[in-house]
Amino acid sequence: MKFLVLLTLLFSGSVLSDVGMLYAPGAHNMGIGSQPDMESQDCSNTYYAPALNSFIDSPKISLNSLVVHHNLYEMNDIVVQNSLNSDDDIDFGDIDPNESTSAYHMTHFCFPFIKQFNTFLNISVTAPVTQIMEAKTVDSYEPTYYFENTQEKRTILRVSFTHKVDKYLAYSVGQKTSFNVFGETSFVSRYQGDDDYSSGEMDIQTKPSSALIISAAYFFNEESYAFFSFIDELKTEMVTTSEGFTPLGDAIVPYDFTITSIIYYDPRVISFGHGQKINNFYYAVSLEYHDWSGYESSKMKITRNSGIIKKSKNYETIKTNNIFVPKFGLKYNHGKSFFSGGYFYRPRAIISNLNSSGNTIDLNSHNFTLGYERNLSVFKWPLSLSVGYMLREYEDLSVDKSSDMENGDDGKKIGYGGFTAGGQVHSMSFGINWKI
Repeated sequence: MKFLVLLTLLFSGSVLSDVGMLYAPGAHNMGIGSQPDMESQDCSNTYYAPALNSFIDSPKISLNSLVVHHNLYEMNDIVVQNSLNSDDDIDFGDIDPNESTSAYHMTHFCFPFIKQFNTFLNISVTAPVTQIMEAKTVDSYEPTYYFENTQEKRTILRVSFTHKVDKYLAYSVGQKTSFNVFGETSFVSRYQGDDDYSSGEMDIQTKPSSALIISAAYFFNEESYAFFSFIDELKTEMVTTSEGFTPLGDAIVPYDFTITSIIYYDPRVISFGHGQKINNFYYAVSLEYHDWSGYESSKMKITRNSGIIKKSKNYETIKTNNIFVPKFGLKYNHGKSFFSGGYFYRPRAIISNLNSSGNTIDLNSHNFTLGYERNLSVFKWPLSLSVGYMLREYEDLSVDKSSDMENGDDGKKIGYGGFTAGGQVHSMSFGINWKI
């Protein structure tokens, strides 16, 4: 039976979080605090407020690479298994929550679409370098960092149209798109030693899921602007059904179950921002409101339809907070070079009963950014090269698990022995931006 569940998961698939919003969609944006950067006139502004691209007078492209390295605290000498997640008794050990270093491509393309109507087309694609997507849910019992362990590797497409009303006002409408994955498997599974072989069939469907993006920008003059943007929530769902039977002597052991999970969830985001150039300095400030009210646990849920497979039970209690994320960035221009720095604070959005049966970790974080840009000309084409760095510093949180197992039986919970959640995440972005 364990083999059947594993096989079902392997073929079900999933997609994970919007890495451009977790870190930054481009090196220019990262350096100034992971927010729009009008001073660089970079197409990566599409990620935050496509209406800001109304200044474009010719096609532009922005190519960026992002590298992310985790340095989270290890959890040492704690309970790593009990009778709920294994067939053995309590076992102590270590848990390393750090993912391997990951890399991503981020491409942004914007150009005048219908010039006579002052309309522009903006396209953004972000994707992991070595894959299109990866399937991973929050572990049912093991402590898991929600954003760092489950919410990064994902391909996502953003398309929007921007209309310039006049030299002051512009607005945009578009959407970001991801994919839901649905699967059905049927098995006749046979034990080793049976004269016949196991057999089955599988059906997989991928369907798009999308979220609305609306933005508006007002340009006071060539050196000052304000913007508003609305990005609706986006859920990525995995649903797979498995049915069949196993002949066992003269008896037949049937099973029919469904596995579901909200693998990826993007909260609804409302943003306001302002930028201003003063002599050789440029500053940008913004405030984001993240609405997490539609969040559902990304733990795998097993529902018994019929047969011998027993349904799963989630012992974790979660509540969510709608949060404000303030951002600030400053840039200095010296000749053809630009130096930037920024900061933003992100409070916890997911609150779990970590000292009891909970295991989804989300922490307050302080995010510090630095950036450098250089303007060049290649074959008379305006070109800029940029690099950005972000340090995400998580606030420490002590976790001391109570006695008894997650279901209340005698024993010890996974994570018993106590640990401190926290650590750092380092990310670097490299970009090239030019007119085509």
